[in-house]
Amino acid sequence: MSNSVSLQGSTSLTIANRADVNSLRGAAGRNAGGNSDAVSTRSLVSAKTTSSQSRIEAFIKTLQMYNVLSPSDQALIQMKLADQIKADAHLTFRYEDIKFVSLDAYHDFPRTVIDLAKSKTHVPLTLLTYPAIKKLHAGEDISTFPPEDTISEINFHQASHKFIGLMSLVASPAIVERFKAHRSFCLSHMLRFRTVVAFDIETRRVFFNTESFLEEDAYISRWKALDMDIVHKELSERIHEAAAVTVKSDHRFHPYSKSHSGNVRSLCLICGRTDHKASDCTDPYTVKEEAVVCEWDGTLVLKSTAEVVCIAFNIGRCGLDHARVHVCSICGSHGHDTKGCC
Repeated sequence: MSNSVSLQGSTSLTIANRADVNSLRGAAGRNAGGNSDAVSTRSLVSAKTTSSQSRIEAFIKTLQMYNVLSPSDQALIQMKLADQIKADAHLTFRYEDIKFVSLDAYHDFPRTVIDLAKSKTHVPLTLLTYPAIKKLHAGEDISTFPPEDTISEINFHQASHKFIGLMSLVASPAIVERFKAHRSFCLSHMLRFRTVVAFDIETRRVFFNTESFLEEDAYISRWKALDMDIVHKELSERIHEAAAVTVKSDHRFHPYSKSHSGNVRSLCLICGRTDHKASDCTDPYTVKEEAVVCEWDGTLVLKSTAEVVCIAFNIGRCGLDHARVHVCSICGSHGHDTKGCC
């Protein structure tokens, strides 16, 4: 009876999971007939269950069969099972650990991504988009992935959601909730998306490097400071872009004489007004209250086709046959130049 009682712990459950019920039934029958030397301990230990009964029913029947065995056979089975359990403990993959998933969940987090998070290494959101996860499962080189600060708004929304799922695998619920709140904050400020990306990268990187979050007041202050830095950067970029356009257009024909610019009122070849030049025009309508037909793109071009309009023709000085379009830059007519509109 002592052997029977001890089996009701972990060993008994192992028998129900691993031993073939039919083999146990045969062993019990042979033991009752006095043929104990015919018991196949190898079958009792290593054969997998093929019964269609539930695990609980199989366990009960296995226990009943075990109890009718002789004490020596019971001791032998326990010894073999103990050895088997020790051997299984060193297995990397076990059938009972395998997940069966639907097609929607087939591309779950790759092991490399989970290992990065577990090693407290910053995981770029560009590794968590669905296309990226598929590439990782395909074994592609992660060095080919784009920089994290180039992520699009759609991919940010998707990948930040996946990041919450990743953290739920490696972090406590309180930490997961903190990152959920951080994501909600970011999504509520998407009009400043460039700042959102920089702030999110910094917040997650600092957490992985130092295991720390900013306090609420410091969190808001850091957001404002970072946003101000990016506003200044954006203004600087616009100034450089404008300067580049000016340099690029210097070699083009200028319809206005620089030496007489102080005495001659400038005529805008786009809207027909005289308080600015075509290169500075922002009016959507002409002096005749009609929609403008041209715009300035380093030179004068038609808005509808992007064809280059001949500036010399519009100021009455062109007699050459060339590729530039001879139309009135104010109304689009082929019958006259800008003098016909002013």
